[in-house]
Amino acid sequence: MYFVIYTSAETRPLSSQDIDALLSQSQTNNAETGITGMLLYRHGQFIQYLEGPESEVLHMYESIRNDPRHHQVMTINEGRLYRRLFGDWSMNLMAYDGGALFAEDEIAADSQRIKSMLSTFARRM
Repeated sequence: MYFVIYTSAETRPLSSQDIDALLSQSQTNNAETGITGMLLYRHGQFIQYLEGPESEVLHMYESIRNDPRHHQVMTINEGRLYRRLFGDWSMNLMAYDGGALFAEDEIAADSQRIKSMLSTFARRM
């Protein structure tokens, strides 16, 4: 098992229909490749956690990096996993429009907290 956590920004404002289409496409693609994960969206910013077979996760991440719907893709953390955090989700989305989840400068420095936060969302949804 392998995981990648990354952040990115939309290249143009996405409508709720665009977000729904993105989620549906992710769920279909991920189910076919054995990838699971979580996507958070807030005010044009994404943070995503992907997990699954290493070659599939890396291939999917490369596709994401080349997707014209977003830019400023930044890898937060990646590596090997003992077990999945989101084994039941081909992909789930949380659109968050409240206060900041975390300060920008904390993201790279605290990927373990981000993984924990994503896992907490998974258990509560």
